[in-house]
Amino acid sequence: MKYKGYEAIVNFEEDDDIFVGKIANISDKTIISFHADNVAQLKEEFKISVDAYLDACKEWGSTPQKPTSGRLSLRINPSLHSRIVSKARIQGLSINRYIANTLESQV
Repeated sequence: MKYKGYEAIVNFEEDDDIFVGKIANISDKTIISFHADNVAQLKEEFKISVDAYLDACKEWGSTPQKPTSGRLSLRINPSLHSRIVSKARIQGLSINRYIANTLESQV
């Protein structure tokens, strides 16, 4: 589920017969969670949780964590960079696609 750029991770807690969700794509130490008995209610609770988080940040004068953008900047040593370029070319991929594929297979 997505709302205002935020994404939810949802699990079903079989013992309690309830859906439990949390906002996934922020790095805030605050865990923003919600729960519901059915999917329609879960979607609504997700929206309420996002709006409550944004309202609380505004009230406290803090900047809300922005959802992750999908962009990642990292520094690596030149030797590793060269090996990545070579492997990407061998596979006929862009460097970005090669790195994304590698990360997806490992995370």
